Amino acid sequence: MRSYDATATIKASPGRAFPVKVTEFSPGQRMTWSGGMPLGLFKGVRTFTLAPGSNGATRFTMREEYTGPLLPMIWRSMPDLGPRSASSPTA
Repeated sequence: MRSYDATATIKASPGRAFPVKVTEFSPGQRMTWSGGMPLGLFKGVRTFTLAPGSNGATRFTMREEYTGPLLPMIWRSMPDLGPRSASSPTA
């Protein structure tokens, strides 16, 4: 598959944009993007998956994988994007 350049933004880091490369895209099923720093100093890969759930619902999963020698330093500055329940605050 051909890769595509894109820009990602997240509410947890207002005003910041992250250049990414979409490396896998199967409409309605799966998308993977990656981004990072030159020379492999830091790399992040995020995979989004959609699958049939119960009662006609759609199950959404997201997997993140980070690598590189600068990971310990960068990890401390990354916002927590962990799972939230419906009753969790969003701010």
